[in-house]
Amino acid sequence: MRVDNVTKVALFDLDGRMLLLKRAKDDYARPGKWDLPGGGIEAGESPLQAVLREASEEIHINLPAASLQLVYAVTRLSPAGDISVNRFVFVGAMPINATIQLSHEHEAFRWLVFEEAVRLYAHPVYVEALRYARVNKLLPKR
Repeated sequence: MRVDNVTKVALFDLDGRMLLLKRAKDDYARPGKWDLPGGGIEAGESPLQAVLREASEEIHINLPAASLQLVYAVTRLSPAGDISVNRFVFVGAMPINATIQLSHEHEAFRWLVFEEAVRLYAHPVYVEALRYARVNKLLPKR
């Protein structure tokens, strides 16, 4: 069985809105769907190192490691049952005055209130993680 390791980060602005990225229509994974910054963990990387790298690659922002908090980790089988996926979800505050520059993997971004963001995102595992973080008061406070 193959094992995949994936990390994501939910970033919040000063108004408490969450950042979503719209994947490019020609992207290999979930084309045209809304997503959080993040991706696969490379060999030798920790989940935190991977999410920092992915944020740098996808939105061109170097997040301070200390600004992120791991709020959820879960392992689930793929729908076909042939891949075990370990998912790590971080939350953090967007650095003040940071400017988002999207990579080729994404075509748009939006800042949304929590409920609208989880409705648009609609990935069941990550929505579960974000709701858990909210209920347990783990989202960033400004």
